[in-house]
Amino acid sequence: KSGYLAGKLMTLGLKGSGKILIVKLANHLPVSQHVEKRENGFCNFLAENNLINNYEIFYLEIELLKKGEPQKSLRKFFSQHKVDGIFVPNSRAFRIAQFIKNQDIQKPLIVGYDLIPKNIEYLESGIISFLIGQRPEEQAYKAIKALFNYTFLGKEVKKLNYSSIDIITKENIEFYKEFINE
Repeated sequence: KSGYLAGKLMTLGLKGSGKILIVKLANHLPVSQHVEKRENGFCNFLAENNLINNYEIFYLEIELLKKGEPQKSLRKFFSQHKVDGIFVPNSRAFRIAQFIKNQDIQKPLIVGYDLIPKNIEYLESGIISFLIGQRPEEQAYKAIKALFNYTFLGKEVKKLNYSSIDIITKENIEFYKEFINE
């Protein structure tokens, strides 16, 4: 669902068409299953809303443990392409923002995840447009509560347990300061 939301934010921000880069940054490839699900949700939004043909989608996977990354791969990509939006389906949007900040290119709309200090810094400066927060403390609380209810009270655990999905911008970040992962 959060990837689906990211797709909607991107298309609203790009106003109907454009070039989008989906960047997967990881210490080890392939990336985790939840990152893949976010990417799938993003693409599903485009497909289900008949927008897939309005956007040219590029994909880039960068293994961060390789020397000079992500700058090396990003420099190569941006020497060949111009994009209007960048989707980073994990907490490393700041790595893209660091690169973009120092380039003489049109600043793309960037959608990323998680309220970590480096992401917030680039959100507040306007380089990252949107962060999607999924309240990890709420997720942990629900998991522990379900474990307690199952183990000690004998209650069944629901197969699906939804958590909040928050859209954070530089205009509302102050309301989320208590949720920031230091």
